[in-house]
Parts: sequence; structure tokens; C-alpha cells
Amino acid sequence: MNGQKVDIKKLKKLAEQLARRVLCFPEGGQVIFLKGEVGAGKTTFARFFSEYFGVSSSSPTFSIIEVVSGKHKNTDINIIHADFYRATQERSEEVLDEYRDEYPIYSRKDFQKQAQNIYLLEWIPDEMKQEFFYDYNIPTIEIEFSHIFEGEETSSEWRNIEIVFKNPYSLSVGEARKLLDVYQTPLHVRDHIEVVRKIAVFCAEKLRENALPIDCELVESGAILHDCVRYVDFPKLPQNADDREQIQYYKPEENITDKKCAFWERIKSKYRTVHHAYAMQDILLSMHFDATGQVVKSHYTGDIFRSELFSLEEMCVYYADKRALHDTFVTIQERLIDGAKRYPREDAMAKQNDLLQKILAFEHELQVLGAWTENDIQKIFYEK
Repeated sequence: MNGQKVDIKKLKKLAEQLARRVLCFPEGGQVIFLKGEVGAGKTTFARFFSEYFGVSSSSPTFSIIEVVSGKHKNTDINIIHADFYRATQERSEEVLDEYRDEYPIYSRKDFQKQAQNIYLLEWIPDEMKQEFFYDYNIPTIEIEFSHIFEGEETSSEWRNIEIVFKNPYSLSVGEARKLLDVYQTPLHVRDHIEVVRKIAVFCAEKLRENALPIDCELVESGAILHDCVRYVDFPKLPQNADDREQIQYYKPEENITDKKCAFWERIKSKYRTVHHAYAMQDILLSMHFDATGQVVKSHYTGDIFRSELFSLEEMCVYYADKRALHDTFVTIQERLIDGAKRYPREDAMAKQNDLLQKILAFEHELQVLGAWTENDIQKIFYEK
């Protein structure tokens, strides 16, 4: 994330949104490094972050480390806040080693049994980042704070921040594109994916520009892979290269071979009773890309009714998918009308209305947080 200029209100919003993200999207990182000179905003950020969970946290400069505990709905929260500014390297390692054993990082599946432990670490040496976190493939988020100078004076109102996401469980955009080839995603599905990718990246970039904590590469890779194995939901697949009845639904330039047909059928058979969003998540989990898998899974239409909050990354991909009908940019209403025709149900009208209201609420939240309008997003496709 490139540096962004923030005032105290934007800093508070950033802290609240990051707290929300850590809570609902643990795959995205539960360890936060706060970097910057004295007085640049680290302690203020930590206070705002902790207040989201209903607890108070001050800079533990003299105690080195402190733990404050709270609760968010049904989740117990422990915030481990450390400041290594005055500590020797040896003492810092000793303290962090002790607390890391007592407050381990849990995965999503363990939260029902254990408290969620979140680390806020100030002035942590690079060697300790490597030793305690990178070597264990633990996702981290680094926020660097710096003063803004107006002439020769330091601004008391504005700060510059830069956020870096380091996540071994997130695919790069290049790796995501390679998986489209590995899983032989049909060309007409790739056309749809490209529309979704453009919309999702637009939303993510607008959020980033407004100093919100969002991993734009994770959004893009999730959008690229959201329909990677879409064919597992196709009613029928071509049986071989001569299956004219089914091949007519594919793009003329699609090189349909017996081998490709057999591959599609093998993946479809494995996930015959599973929605393609969950099928792709399972594939990504088997490769240990949990973060990308969660974003991909969350584009399943019915996921919007879940009780858990959506991360901003999940929201971008979910919303983008509901603005793309095949390879065309459409309104949410047009997309849902098409879905109702293709998947008719007795209770379709009531469910469609509930779904529409939920998606419109997503849209409103993305527009408010990202400061964009419908005219802005239409320019992606209609302005040359």
C-alpha cells in the first residue's frame, strides 16, 4: 500500500477498520508491526485499535509488554501490545518468546475453543520479525507512520502512513493467473473473470486511496480465481472433442480436446455436490493458500447471509461478481434477475428482495468508505 496522508479522523477510521479486519479475517494477519519515529502516531493508533474491542491500551514503554483483554460478540480478545524502544535485543527476545508461548496465534477453526490473540508491536527489530514470525509463516501487517513537514515545521494534524501486507497464505496475481491454466478454466469463464477483476480492483484501489487497510493484491488474486473451476456447476460438460451439442456453448477459439474434457469431468466428479466457490477454496486450502481461499469462497451468493462480518477484501470480490453478467458490466438488479431465471425457486421473490437489499448495503458501504459513485465505476467500461 502506498503512503497516504491522514488526519486524526482518518487514523481512527484506519484503526477501526483494521481491528474489524483482524477480527473477521484472521487469515489476513493477526500480528501488526507499528513502525515510525517518536510522536508519529503509533500509540494513538494502538489506542484507537483497542477501543474497537472496548478496551484501553497505552504505550507499554517501561513495562515493555502488556496484555489487555476484551470481548467482541462471542469472541474473547487478547491484545498483546509491546514497545521494545527501551529494551535490549536480548531482553526483547526473552519477553516476546514468553508471551508468544502464552498467547499463540490461532487459525479460524480454533476460535470457538480459544481466545483470539492479536499482537501490536512497536519498535521491533527486523531480526525479531524474522525469528518469531516470518520463519513460522505467520501473516503480518506493517504500518509505517511518518511526520509530514510543512515548510520547516512538523504538521501536528497530518501524518503519512504506509501499510505492507506480508502473507504467505495469499497467492500473488501471477500465481493466480497460472492456476487458471492449471485448472483449464474455459475462455468464456475467463472473460467473466476479467470483468470481475476490473471491478474488484477498482473498489480496492478506492479504499486504499482513502487510507483504509486493504490488501489489493489479495483482492485481485481472489477475483481472478473466484470462478476458476466454475465448470463444476455446469449441468453438462462436453464428453469429448466431438461433442458438438455441448461444445457450441464454448468460445470458437476454445481448444477442446479429449484430454481437457476428461480433466473437467474429473474435477467436476470430485466436487459434484459442492458449489464451485467452495470447491476452489478446498483446492487453495490444500495448497495452504488459506487467505485467498477465504476470499474466493466468500463470493458464493448465499454467503452474504452469514453471521460473520465480511472483510473489505471479501466485500470487493463479492460485490464485483454481482456486477458482472457473463462478460458484461450490469446493475445488481440485472444480475439477480438473470440468476432468478436460471435458478428458479418457489420462494425466489422473497429471497431475491432480501438478497438485493444486502448487496445494495454492501455497495453503499464500499461507496462511502472508498468515496466513489456509480458514475466513477462506469468509467471503467464506458469511458475511452
